[in-house]
Amino acid sequence: MILHYLKVALRNLLKYKTHSFISALCLAVGIVCYTIVCFFMQEWSKLENLPDSERRIRITVSQNQNSVFRTSEIKRLEEQSISGLEYLTIQSFNNSTEIEVIDNEQRNLPFLIGYRGVNSNFFSYNNRKLLHGSRLPEAPDEVVLSHNFASKAYGTANPIGTTIRLANPQSIAENTIQSFKVVNVVEDNGLQDPKIDCYFSYEIMTYDALSVQGYLSPKATMEMLNNSLQSITWQRGEDTVHPHAMFSMRQDKELTMVQFLILFIASLILVSGLINFLKFIIQMFYNRQREVALRKCMGSEIKGLFLLLFAEVFWMMSTAFLLSLVLTELMINLAEIYILSHDMPDLPLSSI
Repeated sequence: MILHYLKVALRNLLKYKTHSFISALCLAVGIVCYTIVCFFMQEWSKLENLPDSERRIRITVSQNQNSVFRTSEIKRLEEQSISGLEYLTIQSFNNSTEIEVIDNEQRNLPFLIGYRGVNSNFFSYNNRKLLHGSRLPEAPDEVVLSHNFASKAYGTANPIGTTIRLANPQSIAENTIQSFKVVNVVEDNGLQDPKIDCYFSYEIMTYDALSVQGYLSPKATMEMLNNSLQSITWQRGEDTVHPHAMFSMRQDKELTMVQFLILFIASLILVSGLINFLKFIIQMFYNRQREVALRKCMGSEIKGLFLLLFAEVFWMMSTAFLLSLVLTELMINLAEIYILSHDMPDLPLSSI
């Protein structure tokens, strides 16, 4: 009996192909908007809930509040004893290059990877769990792999102690190191660290843009820290610049209000699509008065009529869900084309 209602409902919907498609598309757009916003809200909450989030700071350059540093400038920061600053954490934007993985069977396996330059504080500062003990890179020729890449390159074998080689060492400007020893594997975290396969030492990236973060000391204030940073200066062209600290997380409620506003707008889009969807289904159902009257004359109960309505809703919801998957995949592909790679987070379809 249920199959009969499903067949009748599908036949009725196919009579109005255009209207049915538009109605399902509206609901699919609402689903995509709401689920993506919820995904980002969930991931953002993870970033906000990192340990000691209220003490997390980022270091910028005083000139135009530029947050980009070079390796030589980072060395100046590391050489100084900066009062009020703890746990200096350095990372580059993500980039890509070709490497060769030498596995335990001495096979050379080529890969195109995403990589990032970091220092040893990067993993604990970002609450990233190391999967093979606590060993961290101690030299520029050591590397940490992501769990996803280690599984792809080595399968179930332990990659610790193996070697990876850059197919072209000069793909990293002025880098002279060709081989890197794998010292650990780190768990994956898509939105926080998108599409990164290898974590090299930032020291080999002479000309890459680097960002600096850290902790404000418990007994220090931001004013005290900035006064300490003003004594560290260097030349950028004709300008004399110095580092400047600011909180990583907003210390007021404005950002929270913006997040709820975005979620509210996404909810309105979803509700609008749902209202349009139900309006089409119910209106089309009640417009078929002759069919309804005929079914009543043939002894059909109210229950049967509602089962027919439910069957039409089932078909439309299924279509909207499949359309939402297509739209999400399309949106991700367009984003990867038009958004710069270092600004593009990893958007796993299964997680969304």
